[in-house]
This record gives sequence, structure tokens and C-alpha cells, in this order.
Amino acid sequence: MEATAQDMIERYDARQLTRLSFDDDARHDASELANSEILGAALADAKGELKAALSVAGMYSDEQLERLAPESLALAKRVMCELALAFLYGRRGGESRETTAQIRQSAEEYLERLRKGERLFSIVESDAKEKAGQPSLVAPTAVQLQNLNGITHRAEVYFGGVASRLHVRPYGG
Repeated sequence: MEATAQDMIERYDARQLTRLSFDDDARHDASELANSEILGAALADAKGELKAALSVAGMYSDEQLERLAPESLALAKRVMCELALAFLYGRRGGESRETTAQIRQSAEEYLERLRKGERLFSIVESDAKEKAGQPSLVAPTAVQLQNLNGITHRAEVYFGGVASRLHVRPYGG
């Protein structure tokens, strides 16, 4: 679960992001955003803040967060992108504090709900854990038994065929 520069571009204006993500006066385009250390740091901070809120509630394990349903993953990325954008705006001293506060407030509402222990994300259930501890019956098939070269096969006249011995209970139980 991680938001990327591409997630930011899909949600916000790329020109605004490039203006906020680079300190030099050179012209940058959206393809350079993936290499921006400033944007990378903002996304890392946003991920850290989301993980901190999730750890306070203790509702999701790291394994569950890796198996988020697609719509829940989109919501988590949205929260991280809003936080990252607020961090980018907050980094600029001349930017409107009101804009920063509005962006931050939207993400903070989700974080507060997560801290309180509400389950906002749905997890794609995997039955691998359930099957991992279940015993399974491993028995040879009739063909495998017939292909063995044991004493009962060599003395088939005395013991009878393999198929006749498979499901016969000697004591009728």
C-alpha cells in the first residue's frame, strides 16, 4: 500500500504538482515528478502518518494492508495523496494557509476515524491461512496400488485382485 507520483498526477493538476515539487526555476514536466525528492518525501510522510493512525487503532495488520480490496486501496491512496499535497503546500511559506488547511482537514477526518478504530477498508480474504492448517488425506489410488510389486501382487491368486481388497472391511464394521 503505497501512493506514487502517478497517483498524485491522476488526482491533481500536474502543473501545480511540478511547481510545488521542485525548488529550482527550471521548467519541469509531469514525467519528472517520479524523480522529485520533495514529492517522494511528502508521499513517504503521508504513508507514515496513515500507518501511524492505523497502528493506534490496531485494526489492520501489515498483511491485511497488502490485501486491500481495490476500492479500499484507492481510498487509502487518496488519503495519502491529500496528506502529501498538504505537506507540499505547507512546505511553501507563501502559499495560502486556508488552502492547506482545507486539504489537510479532508484527510484528517479519515485519519481520525481510523484512530478511533473504525474499519474503513475492506480486505480481500484469502483462504490460504485456513487451508494451511487443515490436514489432507493422502492415500494411494487403485492404479498406484496395482502398479506396486509387493507380495500381494505377486501372489494375486491367494490374496485376490487389488480392486477387490480396497473397500472391503474384514470384520464387517
